Amino acid sequence: MPPETPPPQVEPKRMFPVPPPVPEDETLTVSGDTWELTVPSTVERKSARSEALVFAGFDSTEKRLFLLVRKEVNGDSAIGLTTFVTEVKSDFLKSGLSPVSETKGTINGVSFVKIEGFKAPLVLHNWMLVKSGRGYLFACGGIMTQAAAHAAVCGRVADSLKLK
Repeated sequence: MPPETPPPQVEPKRMFPVPPPVPEDETLTVSGDTWELTVPSTVERKSARSEALVFAGFDSTEKRLFLLVRKEVNGDSAIGLTTFVTEVKSDFLKSGLSPVSETKGTINGVSFVKIEGFKAPLVLHNWMLVKSGRGYLFACGGIMTQAAAHAAVCGRVADSLKLK
């Protein structure tokens, strides 16, 4: 009896296509005194209306928003991050953002908590990090119908975040 041939492996279909990585020549590095971020070159920098908002950008082609907020916090420890995340979550709920998921990890050696949330018609991906007595919130997203594309691009930009 011949051996059974395993069924072919079929990649699951995605609801939304995930864009390919952005070539380096199509990116732009933006920075401040304590941070650095690499965004797609199609992102137009907007003027910040508060001292806490250190970067605001918008990609009008993809309808995608990029924000980096910085706030003084007590300490660099896990307690400092936990306190910062608790404050941010409270602000999210007050603004009507509904959290969907929460994950933890590291970006360039700095621990983060990521919260994905939505407030119709937007989906937002939010990374919270603490370093050198400062809490950082990187928020990125756009219209829900492009959720997978936003998640992929926002994730790549978040991975580029360097805190000094």
